[in-house]
Formats: sequence, structure tokens, C-alpha cells
Amino acid sequence: MSEFCTLCGVEACLIMYDDDNGDVGPMTWPQDPIMVRSIIQNYELQLKKNKRPHKNFDIEDFFENRNNMVEAEISKVHKQITNIKYPIWDPIFKNMEEEQLKAFIDLVNAKIEACDHRINMLKNHSEANFSVMQNMIQASASSSHPSQIIPTPMDPLNDNNGRMDFTNTINQIDRACNHGINNTIRNMQQ
Repeated sequence: MSEFCTLCGVEACLIMYDDDNGDVGPMTWPQDPIMVRSIIQNYELQLKKNKRPHKNFDIEDFFENRNNMVEAEISKVHKQITNIKYPIWDPIFKNMEEEQLKAFIDLVNAKIEACDHRINMLKNHSEANFSVMQNMIQASASSSHPSQIIPTPMDPLNDNNGRMDFTNTINQIDRACNHGINNTIRNMQQ
């Protein structure tokens, strides 16, 4: 506490109570009770003058402040990790000429179109298979052998918005596209 008072140029008082048995009186800093009383009276006088209470910074405030600082540091580290994992700029682009950059952009656009085409093709293929299964069920339901057990078709995986789930397919396409882009970049560097 003495360092705090010296560094900040303020008067401070610390009062600690023993919660175990209550046999021991409060411990104070400074130990002189006259100085403690003087500091408390000055504090109360300041409260009356300001007409608004000072914010007491207790242990809960300390830990909340500390927690906020740690969370901010964690967020900063997460951003750094994301920037390292997924850089928005690669140094090889720095040395590329305008024509090479345009060719690269055209290549990326072509890959995106190929991926979109593949996704649509798989989506249409899945919908077509579903329709065929539905037709087979309807045809067999009206057949002369009602005792025959026909498995029910699997519904396509839909999310809440009615879109198909192509997670694995998209991941495979993404890996293929990235592989092609990486090879193209290597070829352009040579």
C-alpha cells in the first residue's frame, strides 16, 4: 500500500476483517488508528462535497476487469491465428505483373464456375434420384403384391431453409479447387 500511495500521490487506507472467529479486530494500514480515522474523515468529506459517491473498486470489479483484459487478449490472439491461417494477401502476388494477375483472376473465376456447375449437377442428380424412388414406391404401392416390403426412400438432407446439405461434396470440391489454384500459381512463378 505504501508503494501505491507513493506512486499515485494519494492517501490510502486498507481495512481487513477476520472472518474466522471474529475474535480478532480489524487489521489496518496504516497501523496508526489516528491516521486511519483522518483518511476516512477526508473520504467522507469529499463524498459530501461531490454529492455523488465514488466508485468503489472491490475484488469483484478487479476480477471483472481482469477477465475483460484476458478476453480481449484471447480475441486478439484468435484474430492473429485467423490471419495466419487464412491470409488475405500472399507475397507472391507482389511480384506479379498486371497481366499475370488478370490471368489468375480469370482462372479463379473459372474454378468458381466449375464448382458451382458441379454443385448444381450434384443437386439435380440427388433430386432426380429422389423422384425416381418416389415413382418406384407409387408404382409398387399400386401393384398386385401389397404384401411386398418396399424400403422407404431416404429424404435428402435439408436444412431449415430448404437448401440441400452438400458439406462433404463442397469440401471435396474446395480441396480440388485449391489444388488446381496452387498448381497454377506455381506454374505462373516459373
